[in-house]
Amino acid sequence: MQIPELNQEIPAIQKKVVNGVFILGLKRILTQLILTSSNIILSRVLFPADFGKFAVISFVLAIFTLTSDIGLTAALVQRRKKPSEDELKTIFTLQIILAVTSVVLIWLSTPFLLIFYKSGFDSTSAVMLKVAAFSILFFNLKLIPAVLLEREMRFARSVIAEVFELLIMQLTTVIFALKGFGFESFVFGLLVSRLAAVPIYYILHPFKIGFRLSLNELKTYLPFGMHVQFNSIIGTIGGMSVPVVVGGMLGVSQLGLVNWAGGVAVLPRAVGDVVGRIIFPMCARFQTDRRFLKKIIERALQLNNLASFPVIIMIIALAQPVTLIIFTDKWIGGISVLYLLTLQSAFMVPEVIFTTALLALGYSKTVRNINLMFTALIWFLSIPLVKILGLNGFALASLFASLIFLVSLRELRKHVKIAVVRYTLPYMFYAVSAGILVYVYSLVFPIRSLLELILSVVFGGLSYGFLLLLFERKELIKDMVQAYQILQKK
Repeated sequence: MQIPELNQEIPAIQKKVVNGVFILGLKRILTQLILTSSNIILSRVLFPADFGKFAVISFVLAIFTLTSDIGLTAALVQRRKKPSEDELKTIFTLQIILAVTSVVLIWLSTPFLLIFYKSGFDSTSAVMLKVAAFSILFFNLKLIPAVLLEREMRFARSVIAEVFELLIMQLTTVIFALKGFGFESFVFGLLVSRLAAVPIYYILHPFKIGFRLSLNELKTYLPFGMHVQFNSIIGTIGGMSVPVVVGGMLGVSQLGLVNWAGGVAVLPRAVGDVVGRIIFPMCARFQTDRRFLKKIIERALQLNNLASFPVIIMIIALAQPVTLIIFTDKWIGGISVLYLLTLQSAFMVPEVIFTTALLALGYSKTVRNINLMFTALIWFLSIPLVKILGLNGFALASLFASLIFLVSLRELRKHVKIAVVRYTLPYMFYAVSAGILVYVYSLVFPIRSLLELILSVVFGGLSYGFLLLLFERKELIKDMVQAYQILQKK
C-alpha cells in the first residue's frame, strides 16, 4: 500500500524513468561504440603483456579507490531525505582525506608488487603505478556532483559527463599507443580523463566546495554505507583472484589474455548496466509498494534477458572468427576462456537485477553475504583449478561461482514474489536456437572476412527476431503495453 507522499511522487519520478530509459540506452550505445572501436585498435597495436601490466595497476587502483569512498555515495542515493549542505561538505572532506591517504599508501606498496610479480611487472610498471595513483584524488573530487546527478535522476547530464570522460580516456590512450607507447598509454589516458572530468561535473551540477567534519552528520549515512562498502570490498577481493592467481601463477601475459576475454564477455551485460542504474533509485523511492516493485523488477528482468541472451549466444557461436578477424591471432590463446566467461554472463545477467533490487530495498546485509559466498567460491575453486587447467581453470571457477545468482533470487523472492521462469526460459531457448543456426551457417559458409562476419551476425539477429515474432508476438505486445502503463501511472 502506497503512502500519500509516494503517490504524489510517482508521476514526476516515472517521467524521469521514461526519459532515463532512452538517455541511458543512448549512453550505452555511445559507450559501447567508443569502447569497442578503441579496444579493437589497442588489441591490434598492443600485446597481451601490455594489457596484463595495466590490469595489475587497475587492480591496485580499484582497491584504494574503494577504500576512499566507504560506501557514502551509495548511501546518498539510497536515502530518501535530501542531504543538507553541511552533510555534503562532511562527506566531501572525508573522501578527499581518504584519497590522499590512498595515494600515499600506493607509493609505499609498490616494492611489494615487484617482489610478488616476478614475471612481467618491472620497475617501469611500478613508476607508472605511482603516477596513476593521483587518478584516485581526481576521481574523488567529482564524486559529490556525480552522485547528486544520479540521486536526482538527471540522467542526461550524467551521460554527458560520463561519455565525455570515457571519450577523452580512450582517445588519449589510442593516441599514445599509436605513437609507440605500451601499457603507459592506459595510464596517460586514465589520468587525463579523470582530470578533465572534474570541471565538467561541477558545471553540470554546481557544488560549493567546503571542508567540514562532523561525526553526527556521518552517522546518518555510515550504517548503510558501511554495508555497501563491505559488499564492495568482498567483490574486490573476489576480483583480486584474477591479478593475484592468474597474474601471480601464470604471468602478466596470461593475465592480459584473461582480461581481454573478460572484456569481450561482458558485452551482453550492457543492458543490465542501464536497467540496474534505472531501477536502483526507482525501487529505493517505492520501497513500500511491493506490487509496483514486482512489476518493475519483472519488466527489468524481461528486458535484460530479451536483449542479453542473443548476444551471449552470438559471441559463443562466432568466437573464433571474431577473434581472428577483429583482434588478430595473438589473442587466440584466450578463446577457450572467452567461451567460458561468456557463458558465465548468462548467470550474471539476471544477478544484476536481483542484487540491485535487494540493495535498493535496503537489504545491504543480504547482498553482502551473497557477495561473500561468491568471493569464497572464486578463491576456493580458482587456485587448484588454475594449477591443473591454467587459464581455463580460472574461467571454470568463475562459471561455477556465478551459480550464486540462485541465492540472490531466493532472497529477493522472500520480499517480492517475482515470476522468473516466464521471463527467462523462452528468451534463452530462442537465443540458443538462433545460435545453432548461426553456427551451422558458419560451417556451410566459412567466415574469412569482416563482411562475412557481419552477414553472419545479421543472420543470427534476424533468426532470433523471427522466433520472437513467431512465438511471443502477442505476449510481447501485452508486456510492452503493461510496461508503458506502469511508467505512465498517475
